[in-house]
Amino acid sequence: MKNRLITPAYMVEKTKLLVLLLVFILSAGTVYSWNYDYGRISIDGLFYNLNKSDLTAEVSYQSYSNYVYNADCTITSVSIPNSVVYEGKTYRVTRIGDNAFKNCYSLESVSFGENIVHIGEQAFINCSSLKSIILPESLESFGRCAFQGCTSLRTVIIPDRVKTISAHAFNSCSSINSITIGKNVQSIEYKAFYGCKGLSSLVIPEGVLNIEYDAFKACSNLTSVTIPKSIISIGEYGSSDNYSAFNTNVVKTIYYTGNIADWCRKTWGPQYVSTNYKLYINGILQQNITLPDGITSIASSAFRGCKSLTHITLPNSIVSVRNGAFYDCADLASITIPANVDTLGNYVFKGCVSLTTVRWNVKKRMAEMSTPFYKKDDFNISKQIVSFTFGDEVEYIPPYLCQEMNKLTSIEIPNSVTFIQGGAFLNCSGLTSVTIPSGVAYIFRWAFKGCSRLKEINMLPETPPYEDDDIVDTRVPIYIPCGTLDAYLATKWSNYNIQYQPYPFKFNISSQEPYKGSVISQGGNTCENLSLSTVPNEGYYFVQWSDGITDNPRTIVVTKDTTISAIFGPFHVTFVDDNDTILSSQVYEYGAIPIYNGATPTKTEDETYTYTFKGWTPEIVPVMEDVTYTAMYTATKKTDAIDNVTDNTTIPIRYMDNGNIYILLPSGKKYSILGELVN
Repeated sequence: MKNRLITPAYMVEKTKLLVLLLVFILSAGTVYSWNYDYGRISIDGLFYNLNKSDLTAEVSYQSYSNYVYNADCTITSVSIPNSVVYEGKTYRVTRIGDNAFKNCYSLESVSFGENIVHIGEQAFINCSSLKSIILPESLESFGRCAFQGCTSLRTVIIPDRVKTISAHAFNSCSSINSITIGKNVQSIEYKAFYGCKGLSSLVIPEGVLNIEYDAFKACSNLTSVTIPKSIISIGEYGSSDNYSAFNTNVVKTIYYTGNIADWCRKTWGPQYVSTNYKLYINGILQQNITLPDGITSIASSAFRGCKSLTHITLPNSIVSVRNGAFYDCADLASITIPANVDTLGNYVFKGCVSLTTVRWNVKKRMAEMSTPFYKKDDFNISKQIVSFTFGDEVEYIPPYLCQEMNKLTSIEIPNSVTFIQGGAFLNCSGLTSVTIPSGVAYIFRWAFKGCSRLKEINMLPETPPYEDDDIVDTRVPIYIPCGTLDAYLATKWSNYNIQYQPYPFKFNISSQEPYKGSVISQGGNTCENLSLSTVPNEGYYFVQWSDGITDNPRTIVVTKDTTISAIFGPFHVTFVDDNDTILSSQVYEYGAIPIYNGATPTKTEDETYTYTFKGWTPEIVPVMEDVTYTAMYTATKKTDAIDNVTDNTTIPIRYMDNGNIYILLPSGKKYSILGELVN
């Protein structure tokens, strides 16, 4: 809901009266343009006001005395005719006048003529015995309090010609359990159905634009409301902070007939219907929502109080999230703020008591943002968040963004970040270690102030970032890159506990094949030289280090966990048969490609198979270590070979000659057992 000034009640009423007067002036034949020539003429038991100019009649009140209308009214039923005759002229009955049946407590039923276009103010007020009415299709309007206090009335059908349901029209009609609103109604005025306790569900049809404050207030059993896409405002013209149109603690289900994009664009907030509801859009319960791309804004209070919402994915097209957009979404567990968001309003996540996971993808500084998770002297969402991550393209961390997220034990600042604004991680008492990426150029005041468990800050920038005083407790060690101590001490960083790492990183220096040689290392503390040299065993020599460096000895500076191994040569390459019989053994230099120079390996056939050499396993690659290659064979069933011999003949003959098996075909062709043609 957009922000509005709170207007005193008398000014609201004055404004509404001026608006109504303007409407009445512009509308021909409206309520206040009707004049009569004969007043309170009794015809067939009813009283009428008659208008000679257009020959129309208005039903008038029965009596008026001591400031009370119809004090002696005892009628139980009324039939309003289509017309009446007076002094020989026929008058069409088009109106029920103001106060016409006011205080007719015994009136149980009314039938209306077909010409009725208007029912006046308080026309049936306090008709507490009136059980049913069928409003005529000709009806166009009715005045304030027309049926107020009709406590026995159960069903209301508003005809299609009616455009406005007037203020207090059915106020305190406590037995109404069914309301059908005509298709041309555009506005439901304040307290129109106030106190209709029998109403349990309500369908507002498409076409209704406005529902004023208290329109359905005190409808204590109204749990389900259908809201159309056409709605522009709900709860307007309130005279206090309570602009609700409904009993907001009673309505549990809102059905919306538009789509999710329409819902996000609404400038009225659902909290004026309910404060704890399940949302259905086109019949689908909204729980895990993915908003479609193209939505650029989420209106103020768009999902406020939505009980069913547990997860929502916002598209990258989102630019603004307005005030209280997710206020009191009690089951919302996670949220991702897209990269292009430029406006994040007040109290966006207030009352989101289940929100524990946040991903922040916003790239740059926003044009408008209040601290979305922390509010002083309020319930702070920040204190329940256990996971807060940044997107890979984030450049700017806003001020006080993660203030008092004391359940965070670690935070990963992406390499893309250049600005860390003041108080960004203020009082994050669970943080134990922070690494500042190399691209950070500015760190502002209180960025890590109050992080009471912080044991270290690891600074990766070789150029000291701009520092705006008091970013962290001066007792916290700040570890800087090797060789940058003088640069840091020349800036305000000299006020902090600046130092190199006091302990070595993990490093593993070894021989790749210890039987060929060993490695000697000396030194190795952080930012100190580590000297490496090798000692080859007899018959071997040093080739290179595993990182490709050939210097021996060599010196390195350990600035991270490091593993290096020494490679010694020469290298033994062995070729074996599949029964581990050595076929060839050769010595190669590092990087050479092994070649088998022996005869093609063979494998003796058996009763079932013959064997053909296939290749070596593993695949032959340039030499980097001692390796053994094993011959592989393809096995072929002997029966398969016989079956492969065909010559479009009849039955072949199988025979043996000098220990070899042959197949002789009737055509005279002779084949070996492998299917090879012999002659």
